[in-house]
Amino acid sequence: MVEKPSNAFLLERYRYSHDRMNRTIAAAESMIQTKKTEIEEKQVEVASVRERLFKAQKLLDKRKKLQKDFELQREQELELAEELELEDLAFQKIDMGNSQ
Repeated sequence: MVEKPSNAFLLERYRYSHDRMNRTIAAAESMIQTKKTEIEEKQVEVASVRERLFKAQKLLDKRKKLQKDFELQREQELELAEELELEDLAFQKIDMGNSQ
């Protein structure tokens, strides 16, 4: 005949299993909290990078506008220089005609 385990033995086995289960749950909760913290840190990092990218894009847009304005101004200066050169040539011809 097989002897039944004593109640004290069963109770001790239950307590051991229960404690082990509680440690496993605590470890899992700790891992979950660690992952949540890592995710939050990454989200802060991503937000920071997005903000820097936004600022960089604004600076790039501003640079492009300034470059375009500079090129337009340079073009106008060249046109003005050509006009002044033509006027100078005209005055030189007038002066040459007057001196003869």
